[in-house]
Amino acid sequence: MITKMRVDILQGELGSYVKPMLGMIMFLTAGVSEPSIDPPTMVANAKRVSGKWIGNYECFQGPTGVTLTLAGKKNGTVEGNFLFYPTSSNPKTATGRFVVTGSYYSDGSLILGNGAWVEKPEGYITVSLKGKINSGFDTFTGVVPECFNAGFSLKRTIGIHYDKNLN
Repeated sequence: MITKMRVDILQGELGSYVKPMLGMIMFLTAGVSEPSIDPPTMVANAKRVSGKWIGNYECFQGPTGVTLTLAGKKNGTVEGNFLFYPTSSNPKTATGRFVVTGSYYSDGSLILGNGAWVEKPEGYITVSLKGKINSGFDTFTGVVPECFNAGFSLKRTIGIHYDKNLN
């Protein structure tokens, strides 16, 4: 709501300066929006990311071991289990497990959302992973958004789930 004082300013001597400035600001900002970071859009055959990935991630409890078991589908969707546990550098971390689901993209991005608990230790939260799988399909690195984008690093263990012909 414009007050009487504001109306007086716009109609008085200052108005001759304020009105053109407001018009210029409106003109310069028309069509300007905040830049957005678009997520990858082209899903890819996620069968190539299937298998067991072992490594660590950083979160509120400190460095934590993780084993990620994934099953990818041709349509780009991925399902799996996220198992976390203590490491030699952080032996007091609890053990827990929860479901993850997500998508694999043609640029190598793998985005996994957190799901339901399978084994929930007291005081812990489920986390999601956002990262990239390298061109050799043997390393998955990225960030854990719920942990202030702390990092994770996982290596694939070769096993029956992995078919090198899918590369």
